[in-house]
Amino acid sequence: MKPKILIVEDDPDASKALAIRLKADGFVVLHSITAINTLLLAREEQPDVIILDLGLPDLDGYSILKELKEFPPTTCIPVIVLTARDPQGNQERSHETGAFEFFQKLVLVAAVQNVITNVIRFIEIIDYQIMSATVSARLRSRRFGFFVLRLAVNDARDAFL
Repeated sequence: MKPKILIVEDDPDASKALAIRLKADGFVVLHSITAINTLLLAREEQPDVIILDLGLPDLDGYSILKELKEFPPTTCIPVIVLTARDPQGNQERSHETGAFEFFQKLVLVAAVQNVITNVIRFIEIIDYQIMSATVSARLRSRRFGFFVLRLAVNDARDAFL
């Protein structure tokens, strides 16, 4: 089954550009432009990764991120913040709220794709290794795994940028 990516972006040009690249890499791409639709899609579709803009028309991205991380079925979905906002303060706040990674929209799409590909590969490895584990053990294993992966991604991003 192809990995699903949920793009939460109210700018149709930015969303389309990212979707074209992700589809070319074999991902199934879902779109949302509102907070309510995002939360519904995340719960119903269980995407493998969510790419979240912080500036949406109905609710800010931090509120969406908080909701996603507090609802058990979506708590382990990695969220990559991709925003036009200044990283000063927003990057730290995004990570504190539960984002896996933070990028400014000026960053190369290839860097975002690289992180998504690494996250998907890591999820596949973790899920395979803990298929028979209980749900709570699975959540703990994924959280620890994402912590380790975040360290590796930060090193790779620093080298890439």
